[in-house]
Amino acid sequence: MSHHGPTQGLHPAAATDAACQEGGNQEMQSGGDDDNSNDQQEGQQSGRHKRPKVQKFHNVDLPGLPGSMMKWHGEFLPCWFQYIATVDNIWSLTYSEHLTTVQAIWNCKMSDVPHTLALTDEPAFCLLKQRTYEWHSGMGDRAVKAIAAFFDQYKEFSSPEVCAGYATWAVPEPEERINQHRWKILVPPQLYPYMWRTVDESNPEDTVAQGPFQHECILDTLAFFLESTHYVPSNVHAHKNPQAALALATVAVERAFRYWANGNFVLPEKKMDKLSEKKWKKILEGAEGYVGAHRPVASKDAACAQLGLVSGRATCYEVDTD
Repeated sequence: MSHHGPTQGLHPAAATDAACQEGGNQEMQSGGDDDNSNDQQEGQQSGRHKRPKVQKFHNVDLPGLPGSMMKWHGEFLPCWFQYIATVDNIWSLTYSEHLTTVQAIWNCKMSDVPHTLALTDEPAFCLLKQRTYEWHSGMGDRAVKAIAAFFDQYKEFSSPEVCAGYATWAVPEPEERINQHRWKILVPPQLYPYMWRTVDESNPEDTVAQGPFQHECILDTLAFFLESTHYVPSNVHAHKNPQAALALATVAVERAFRYWANGNFVLPEKKMDKLSEKKWKKILEGAEGYVGAHRPVASKDAACAQLGLVSGRATCYEVDTD
């Protein structure tokens, strides 16, 4: 079976409905992103003081209840997700610029509940962080469903062995090399097939990859972002592309493919801004077709540079093919 065959020339079925934002009665610590699991040990060390116990918040602490809950989930959170999907660093939420934006969103969407948000010891922003982390996890869950659907869709994937072969081909392992200091380093492959719409290996000396970030599984996973912001007006943050959402989707798909390394799904034990507008248009148009499809040390790049190689992930950003 040709590995690039199942992803070539196919059109995803149109899907329906937008995702519904759900909120559990989960709790969130307000003192930043770190927990206080080491407080007792630190307090016992000589000359050190135990950190104050952080305050915890629940959904019942949201200002303006009960009337605010519907707007919180239906309007406020989707607008926040639309914003956070465009930032350069989606992994840290405790930036003052984020606070400025989220306050503006609150003032607009929750105008009947006057409230001032804060980075710490404040319920709304604390709960917002919790919902955002759940949104991150939701992207990972969507990637798992996307790959399962991908394997189910094509008759070529008729056995666990075939699925395993595709997964290991799509996400190849780094290669161990010796650098100029005689240290062992792991060098990423020069091509990650899972990041491309098609990969033609008919000429072993000239592999041709086309459609960066347009593999079916990435588009399907990115649709989770489109679903979560379905009701946000199209002009909101229209001047920015969702580079952070695409990064999350790509990372989630790579991780999920590794779960299929033996042919069955097994959980392990416990630069986007360079894309052209043409590429973004193709990526987002492709992802729209999957909306609603799953309802219910030195960096590696530096190591590659030292050996005169290019990371396969970087290649996907730099090319300008359709």
